[in-house]
Amino acid sequence: MFARQTVVRAVARPSLLATPPQARNMATLRELELRLKSVRNIEKITKSMKMIASTKLAKAQRAMQAGKQYGEANAEVFETVKEEATSGGRKLFLVISSDKGLCGGIHSSVTKATRRAIANDKESPLPGTKVEADSPVMVVGDKSKAQLSRALGGNLVLSFNQIGRDVPTFADAAGVADLVIKSGVEYDSVVLVYNKFVSALSYESTAQVIKGENLLKDTEGFKKYEMEDDVTRDLFEFTLANALYAALVEGHACEISARRNAMDNASKNANDMIGTLTMQYNRGRQAAITNELVDIITGASALALEEQQLELKTPITYALLGVSVTLFTAKIIRVRTEQAKLDAIPTIGPQGFFGSYLGAIKYLSNGRDMVEEGYRKYPGGAFKIPLIAGWLVFVNGRDMLEDIKAADDEMSFTDAILENLQTDYTMGKQLRTHPYHVDVVRNALTRNIAARLEDVKQEIVDSFEDELPAKEEWTKVYALPTVMKIVARTTNRLFVGLPLCRVTEWKDMNINFTIKVFLASQIINLFPAFLRPVVGRLLTPLPSTTRMARRYLEPMVKERLAKEEEYGDQDWPGKPNDLLSWLLEEAKLPEQRTAYDLAQRIIAINVAAIHTTSMAFTNTLFHLCARPDIVKELREEVENTVKEYGWTKIAMGKMRKLDSFCKETQRVSGTGAAVVFRKALKYFRFSNGTVLPAGTMVASAGYSMHHDERYYHNASEMDPFRFSDMRGRDGENLKHQMVTPRPEYVLFGGGRHACPGRFFAVNELKLLVSHVLVTFDVAFEPGKDPAPLYEWYADMCVPNRNIIVMFRRRH
Repeated sequence: MFARQTVVRAVARPSLLATPPQARNMATLRELELRLKSVRNIEKITKSMKMIASTKLAKAQRAMQAGKQYGEANAEVFETVKEEATSGGRKLFLVISSDKGLCGGIHSSVTKATRRAIANDKESPLPGTKVEADSPVMVVGDKSKAQLSRALGGNLVLSFNQIGRDVPTFADAAGVADLVIKSGVEYDSVVLVYNKFVSALSYESTAQVIKGENLLKDTEGFKKYEMEDDVTRDLFEFTLANALYAALVEGHACEISARRNAMDNASKNANDMIGTLTMQYNRGRQAAITNELVDIITGASALALEEQQLELKTPITYALLGVSVTLFTAKIIRVRTEQAKLDAIPTIGPQGFFGSYLGAIKYLSNGRDMVEEGYRKYPGGAFKIPLIAGWLVFVNGRDMLEDIKAADDEMSFTDAILENLQTDYTMGKQLRTHPYHVDVVRNALTRNIAARLEDVKQEIVDSFEDELPAKEEWTKVYALPTVMKIVARTTNRLFVGLPLCRVTEWKDMNINFTIKVFLASQIINLFPAFLRPVVGRLLTPLPSTTRMARRYLEPMVKERLAKEEEYGDQDWPGKPNDLLSWLLEEAKLPEQRTAYDLAQRIIAINVAAIHTTSMAFTNTLFHLCARPDIVKELREEVENTVKEYGWTKIAMGKMRKLDSFCKETQRVSGTGAAVVFRKALKYFRFSNGTVLPAGTMVASAGYSMHHDERYYHNASEMDPFRFSDMRGRDGENLKHQMVTPRPEYVLFGGGRHACPGRFFAVNELKLLVSHVLVTFDVAFEPGKDPAPLYEWYADMCVPNRNIIVMFRRRH
């Protein structure tokens, strides 16, 4: 329906020659605005019709399944009638359609089948059957009647309408059958032409022959008995009604299915057309702005030249002035074009061209407050905030959060990470093009948690022994740097094993790499897209870090590849059960099984594993120091559980209060202001009507949602057993676990892109906190105010690395 519409109508009129270009541009923009409004209204209508058809389809399919039983009963009645007895004789065609349209080719399908049958075409639905050219035709439904009256008007003898406005009933079928029999038309058999339901996406026209009364009388089965004429006549009428009912309900299901598919296609076409018209509109606005800017700059330059009597005599001066004007104009056009695309979404912070840059600078120091302002102002809606690299649109409320879980070709997680961290330059393009390591983390790592938990626990014990020597008095340490060393060592016990996990250079390399990645990505984002490949190659920390990692991993990789060649697919004695082995097992391409490629993947996984767990563990330490009143209750749960189950994964799952405490600390102070990033790859419409152009970056307000009274009672207070109480009250053990993503708890993201390593991260965090509880007393320095415990950088919340925590071993 939309393919026949013209996007832009250009009509040459002599009178336009005298019209100023700005006026012509404004007129064209007005036409495009009206067209966009019209197409958007059509899209709303087609989406509503699709939704209605989807609702009706299930009901129609149930009726179709029930109707098939009538058709099967007919087959048993006629199975004794010889086929050759029914291939000849005069046939009455009963074409089954409906009165409604907007359902694709559903009506023309049965019309064409009827015409082919009467024409004895090679594609006739009655192969091998001779049909007379003047065979009578009856039609159910006005749509097919209109089509057949043009092609077979002389054959058309009777038509029915108002059948099947809702799901057809047997009474409808019996009424039609009665009128057919009483019509006075002579025939030997009735041919039902209708649409056969194949699937929700397809159908095909078919024909079913119903034997007439005389054929029934001549069959061997009926000749055995002496029956009155009324018996065969009544049987024929009943069997015709049966078959007609089965055909009506199946045709109705096909119609509803076809209408749903037609409206779906129409909505997609409207969406594409909206994208095309939006592009045309933005280009028109850009042209109008360009003309105005050229006029302004040209006039200002001429006035300045006249007033100051400047004499620009050299070509170089003219060239420099031209380049400056061009770059300045291009910058204004680009920024204004980006703003125009999102004009309908309210802005938080200063407005206008220069105001957006002031807002971006403000975001660096007040990001949380700006997001909080938008979250409170626009509940259930969207708002945008300027960043140095462009606009970031925040979606607000559960419904919009569900919407951004759309397919990756609409809302892309991968492209959002690429945009934020410039991963092609900072972590390697192959991690995006061949991300098999994600499945390794999601499956192999999670599957082996129970088997390797004892090793992880032992590494935690050894790490604390090295970082906090055995002393009975209080030992002061800077919390975050110390925690990062412990977590890096503990995590890599599972990633690369002993002794590499304990090598200081390896730990420091992984800790520092994330900091370098973040700084490099922020600088790269300051440059325009065409310069980023050059700047990215100059600033990336990837090559030097990968070379260092490869130096450690290459001997290990060579040894394991040699063992694979020796033992084949079988495990060999002493085969390490670690991340490096799992990556080798999953890697399919030769270039993925090199030490260089494996090194890049391991340091990339370390970026997420070390720093997220370090922040979370430091956060829980701060809360343990701030709330000594809860330490005894948590410690008793850990000791009692370990006494019964040991240091196992089962024990970690039984520690409900500890799980609640860890989850609550992250809710209160462990979540950034912007989380769940996505990038719109095409024009996207939310369920509340908000629209985004392609290329828009999207996020949700994580910190604000976690402090929303609508989701959490006394949300600003730290309630350590909030979630364990919920588990006891709701009776749902899994729903409130820390590892379970929820619409109102977005620490690990959501949907199919929820953090794949969250199961290991949560178990590691609980092991770390459990070890501290049973081994140490912890406290802040007495007499000193440790505030601020956290520092905000733009939208990121980071524990203050200058906070000191004191540890003392328990007796």
